[in-house]
Amino acid sequence: MKAPLLAALLVTTLPATLGWAAGAADFTLPEVRAVSIPSGRVSIADFGAKPDGRTLNTQAFAKAIKSVASQGGGRVVVPRGVWKTGPIELESNIDLHVEQGAVVLFSGDLDHYRTPNGKVAHLISGADLENVAITGSGVFEGAGDYWRPVKEFKMTDKQWKKLLSKGGVLTDDEEIWWPSEEHTKVKRPRLVRLDDCRRVLIENATFRNSPSFSLDVSDCEDVTIRGVTVLNFWYAQNGDGIDLHSCKNVQIIGARVDVGDDALCMKSNPGKPLENVLVKDCTVFHGHGGFVIGSEELGGMNNLRVRDCTFIGTDVGLRFKSARDRGGLVTNVDIQNVNMIDIAEQAILFDMHYEAGIPLDKQGLVTRNAGSAPPAVTDTTPRFRQISIRDVTCRGAERAVLLAGLPEMPVQDVLLENVSITAKRGMVCMDAVGVELRGVEVLCDEGPALHVYNTRRLAVDDFRWRAGTATPVRVQGPQNAELTFSGIAGGGEAISLIEGAEASAVQSR
Repeated sequence: MKAPLLAALLVTTLPATLGWAAGAADFTLPEVRAVSIPSGRVSIADFGAKPDGRTLNTQAFAKAIKSVASQGGGRVVVPRGVWKTGPIELESNIDLHVEQGAVVLFSGDLDHYRTPNGKVAHLISGADLENVAITGSGVFEGAGDYWRPVKEFKMTDKQWKKLLSKGGVLTDDEEIWWPSEEHTKVKRPRLVRLDDCRRVLIENATFRNSPSFSLDVSDCEDVTIRGVTVLNFWYAQNGDGIDLHSCKNVQIIGARVDVGDDALCMKSNPGKPLENVLVKDCTVFHGHGGFVIGSEELGGMNNLRVRDCTFIGTDVGLRFKSARDRGGLVTNVDIQNVNMIDIAEQAILFDMHYEAGIPLDKQGLVTRNAGSAPPAVTDTTPRFRQISIRDVTCRGAERAVLLAGLPEMPVQDVLLENVSITAKRGMVCMDAVGVELRGVEVLCDEGPALHVYNTRRLAVDDFRWRAGTATPVRVQGPQNAELTFSGIAGGGEAISLIEGAEASAVQSR
C-alpha cells in the first residue's frame, strides 16, 4: 500500500551548486596515428585468381600479399568480380583493397579453414603487424550461414522448416539447429580478426554475413575504422558488428551497422584496459545494443567518447552491461548527441546483473530482499564511474532508463542532462551513488516516471513527466539518502514513499 504523498516535506534551502554533482566526463583524446602504406601495387588476378565465384583463390590471395610484403609493402587490389576464397592472412605494410563491384566470397567449407594445430582460421586475420589496411568500396561476404547455429524462436515456422530441409543437426531439445555435428565442436571464426597490431585502417568496405563477430580488433593501437558498412542477419547468433578488446587510441567514424547482436561493442581483456576511443557519426539499424560497453571489462576502460549517433530499432540504445565475475573499472565515458527511435527495450541501460537478471517486477519495484548481505567486493566486481550522457532524444522505448548497480558496488557519478524519452515505462535508479538528472524528460504511459531504490546522493533538477502521471516520482525502501529534487512540478507533492522509505532522505524545493 502506498505511503501518503510527501505533502509535509520540509522545504530545504539548497546551495546553487550541488556539491556531489556528477558533472560531464572531462578528458582529451590523443591523436590517432594514421597508417602509412608504400606505393607498391598488384592485382590478385596477376597471381592466377579467377573472378567466377567458383574457383578457390586462397593461394592467389596469399601469393599476392607475400609478393607485395617482400617488396616493402603496398596495395593488393581485388578488382570487380566474385572472388571465392578461404582464409586471408594479412602482413605489415599491406592494404587489401576491394574495388567497387568486387565481392570477396568466403568458402563455407570447414576444411578450407583448418590450421595445422587443429584450430579454425579466421576469414581475414593479422597478428603483430604494423601499417595494415582493409579499404575500398567492395564487399566481403562471410558465408556465415554455413557456420552459425540458429534458434527456433527467432524464425517463422516457414523459415524453420526450410532450414531443417537443408540437413544439419538439432540439439537434444530440438530448439537450436547447427549446420553439422562437427560445427558444434569448433570455435566459429570472425570475419576480420586483428591482434596486437599498430596503425590499422579499415575503411569504406562492406562486411556481411559473418560466422560470428564481424570486425573484431584486439590489443591494437592507433586504429581507424571509417565509413564501413557491417551487416548480419538479425537472427545471427553472436553476430556482433564492431568489437574492440583492450585497444588504445581508436576512432570509429561514420559506420553503418545492422546486425544480429551488439553493434558497437567495447570490451577489455584481463590485465589491459580499453582506452581513448571516439565513436562518431555512426548509425545502427538493428542490434541488441547500439553503443555497448561489456559484458567483459576485466581489464577496465577509460576515456570513451560517443558523438552524433543514431539508433533505429535496436533492442537497447545505450547499453552498459557487466556481472560480478566480469567486471573492472570503467571510467570517463562521455556520450552526447544521440537520437533513437523504436527501441524495443531500454533507451539507456546499466545492467550489472547480466545474465543473472535484475530483481525488478513489472511494476518497476525492486524485489530483492533488503536484509540480505551482498557478496564481498572482488577484483572482478564491476565498477562504473564518471559517466555523462547528454543531449539524447528517444521516441519510443519499452522503458526509458534502467540504471541497476550492485548493492556491494553501486554505479557511481552518472550525469543525464537534456535527455528526452517517450516510453511505455519510466526510469528506475537502483543501487547508485552520485546520480544527477538535469533537464530530463520522461514521458511514459505507465508511472512512475522515476523510481528510486537504494540510492544515495541523487540530485534532480528540472525533471519532467507526462501530464496525468499518477505517481511521478516513487521512492522505495529505507536504504536511500540525500535525494534532492529541485524545480520539479508539484515539489514534494509529486513524490511518493513506499516500503519504509523515509521522508528525511528526501529534500525538495
